[in-house]
Amino acid sequence: MAVNRVLRMMTPKTIAGQIATLFCAALLVLMALLTGMELARHETLEESVLSERTVSRLTSLAPLVGSIPEGRLNALIELTSTCHAGYTVTAEPYPSERPDERMAALRSGLALTAGWAPDRLRVASAMLNREDFAYSRCSASEIDLPLEGVVVSAQLDDGRWLNLEVHPHEWHYRELLDWLLRAGGLFLVTGALTLLLLRRLSRPLNQLTGAARRFGRGLKAEPVEPDGPGDVRQAIEAFNAMQADVSGAVQRRTLALAAISHDLRTPLTALRLRAEMVAEDTVREGLITGIGRIDRVVASALDFLRGEADDTPARRFDLSALVESESEDFMAAGEAVTVDAEPGLRLFGQADLMARAVRNLIDNAVKYGRCAHVELRAEAREAVLTIHDDGPGIEADEQRRLVEPFQRASSARDGAAGGLGLGLAVVDAAVRAHHGTLTFGTAVSGGMQVVIRLPVSS
Repeated sequence: MAVNRVLRMMTPKTIAGQIATLFCAALLVLMALLTGMELARHETLEESVLSERTVSRLTSLAPLVGSIPEGRLNALIELTSTCHAGYTVTAEPYPSERPDERMAALRSGLALTAGWAPDRLRVASAMLNREDFAYSRCSASEIDLPLEGVVVSAQLDDGRWLNLEVHPHEWHYRELLDWLLRAGGLFLVTGALTLLLLRRLSRPLNQLTGAARRFGRGLKAEPVEPDGPGDVRQAIEAFNAMQADVSGAVQRRTLALAAISHDLRTPLTALRLRAEMVAEDTVREGLITGIGRIDRVVASALDFLRGEADDTPARRFDLSALVESESEDFMAAGEAVTVDAEPGLRLFGQADLMARAVRNLIDNAVKYGRCAHVELRAEAREAVLTIHDDGPGIEADEQRRLVEPFQRASSARDGAAGGLGLGLAVVDAAVRAHHGTLTFGTAVSGGMQVVIRLPVSS
């Protein structure tokens, strides 16, 4: 479990990050495998003697040494000798410490491969030291001395012997470092190209993700410009079409309800006037209450739908002044409302939508909790709005249900003034549209407490 948790924490969360991680891991594994194969691919001593490299050294240099004047021979040997390919010319073949069948077999194989007469060829095992051949040119990082090798002696036409040393060529750390640097350079170039391609792929995906989030918060996302690979472009075009369809449907629904509300206003006003003329007090008050309830239901529904389809451009506004203004309106109407707002807190968004949310919260607190205590404070880079009342409160399992449309509280807070169940849904939509959070709790007084956290504008 712990290993899985660590792996989940280390795994990138984005598609581009996961692809880049997978690509880098694949390249590292490939480079490790290639490095291991190179390290393991070294010849045995017998393979080195019979290799094409040794045959080429013998057949190319022997004729040249036989034709060059004696005075220039040392210069030729000096020029052609390297750390891993040294030569000498002597009057006798290189002395063999002890002839054995292995060396005899190597002589026969080399004579056959090089086309050299066996009686003019000698192969002797030798323990090679730094003073032998051209090993003095080798650095300590290139070769480990002394080492077991073979000296091949080939007789020239003038009777002298050309001696060339042969040893297995193994990797040393300098050569390994050179290999790693070359492979690492290729890895970086390939990785840079891959990151550029991933960036081209992830940019339209990030734009689509951002638009989807904005659309989910308020149906106000701008269409995304189709970009990137074909399948990504198709997804963006499908999102734009879906957004237009949903926004259009909500707009048509809002317009239809607004038209119905407009048509209801006139008969409701006429009914209210006629109700005022009823002589019996009980009947008159019942009629007026019923008409008022119908009016509130229509107004609440319009308020909720207006918040969903509101396309007012966002701007910076003074949240502190807005909270104070809404609170003072209730105080002017004689409601028990107190406000303590830290000045200067500004928000980027829709002031009307936020005012509607604050107004609904204060109205709920006054209606169901007898009073409203409003407090606005700055915490870190957030504005924290707290509104609580002195009412009976709401059970914890009921609190989150109240933000759903047409959900009403239990009878503990739902008296005769109970609404349509859209007030907190409007608040929740407004908070989400401003990238905030809405939480419920219980105040010290036992009443309901609502806390809104919103990112403030710098």
